[in-house]
Amino acid sequence: MFQKLFIFAIFLFSAAMVSAQKPADGILASSAGKTFTSADLSPETRHLYEHLAEHEGEFRSTLVRRYIVELALQYESKETGKTEDEIINAVSAKISEPTEKEMRDLFDKNLDKMGGRTFADVRDQIKELMEGEARRLAIQELLRSLTDKHKIAATGDISKTEPAGKDIVIKAGDRSITYAELKDRFKLQLYDDKMDTLDQIRFELEDLTYLAALEAEAAERKTDANSIIATEITDKMRDYSDTERYELTNTLREKLAKKYNTKISLNEPTPIVQDISTDDDPSEGPANAPVTIVMFSDFQCPSCSAAHPVLKKVMAEFPGKIRFVVRDFPLESIHENAFSAALAANAAAKQGKFFEYIELLYGDQEHLGMTAYIKFAEKLGLNQKKFELDLNNKAAEDEIRKDLADGDKYGVGGTPTIFINGVKARRTSPEALRNAINAAIGKK
Repeated sequence: MFQKLFIFAIFLFSAAMVSAQKPADGILASSAGKTFTSADLSPETRHLYEHLAEHEGEFRSTLVRRYIVELALQYESKETGKTEDEIINAVSAKISEPTEKEMRDLFDKNLDKMGGRTFADVRDQIKELMEGEARRLAIQELLRSLTDKHKIAATGDISKTEPAGKDIVIKAGDRSITYAELKDRFKLQLYDDKMDTLDQIRFELEDLTYLAALEAEAAERKTDANSIIATEITDKMRDYSDTERYELTNTLREKLAKKYNTKISLNEPTPIVQDISTDDDPSEGPANAPVTIVMFSDFQCPSCSAAHPVLKKVMAEFPGKIRFVVRDFPLESIHENAFSAALAANAAAKQGKFFEYIELLYGDQEHLGMTAYIKFAEKLGLNQKKFELDLNNKAAEDEIRKDLADGDKYGVGGTPTIFINGVKARRTSPEALRNAINAAIGKK
């Protein structure tokens, strides 16, 4: 998946900007008798809000170009019998290494940026940079040639006006692709992109409404905001951890939001519900629970390590209501031990200790590797011989690859990605997870 995303990034050159469409000001949020419009947002967030339509148009154009790349590789693969990776790798294999003179010339041209480092100090980095740029240009040229060869092109610019579903947006040889087909192919990306943008606006509105509620509470108590924070957060801390402070802060925010009738009004798209397979992956909780939570995780990912205990704590608030499933999504391109850690966790699962084992993986991410895997297995009293056999089982590797392929299909682009009854969780804060679980159960 990483290679495909890299290829798309190479080809998706920037779309031309279109004139801003400033929406009419309206009330976006309210709390404690105060109302907030786009004028109350920071300049950056206000610009984001006032250019929502423009951004959506640019993203539509981006998806057209991405689909063109997909189709070009698919057509070439069908014609040649080679996989898409083989087509790309064949081009990459023809790239020559930069000469010493070429690397030295680049160094000399950027001498003022080297911070006193010598050519020998940065030679390897320069070589990697030049090879990467050569590869980028070669692949870009390949994709352009393939789109020409297979006669694939956009029919027009759809960035300014959203087409009707029946409108043709791409011609691919004898095939005509409508806007409805494009939207269906990229419905997850369209939803995520819009929500990513709205989330940035929502975060700022939440801060503004919290401050308004805090000021109102301070006035009622005849004190100041700092005193309330000290009383409700600092004085209640026991272990002084970031997690504890975060949870106490969110408890205060939720209490004040309810008391002062905080409302945020953003026109959000309807969440996409997917049929997320639990496959035969490790699970906890009753099989017939009303809520199924599937977490795609990378055991070397710091964000997964941080989200895991938060999710566990929230799930404990719903005894008997949740089935929790963990599926593998090791980000091999950035975490060198992620895949082997997934293999180790699967080996522990064969002896019924998956969830105990991943606690150890999350807790010592800096030292993952074979020595650590064996040590963790010993700590849990696993049969060492069986553990090592299962750790090197080809079937386990295939199972992880299947999880990766499924994750790609479900729109998983990073970790952790959590689905609650088929709806991707936008945030992993306690209140966000709690609200999503309540919504899945059917509570208001």
